[in-house]
Amino acid sequence: MIAIYLLAIIGLFAIFGGIRQWWINPKRKLNRSIKQMERAERRIQKFKKKS
Repeated sequence: MIAIYLLAIIGLFAIFGGIRQWWINPKRKLNRSIKQMERAERRIQKFKKKS
């Protein structure tokens, strides 16, 4: 009985850890893409000012 409970708890922790990593990674990717978009916009504005 105790072994089954331990396995269930370990399984839950593994699942929650996976979900957390899955949640954190896309947020980081989104932030990176947003920053890249902002940089591109700034470059475009600079080119417009020059021309």
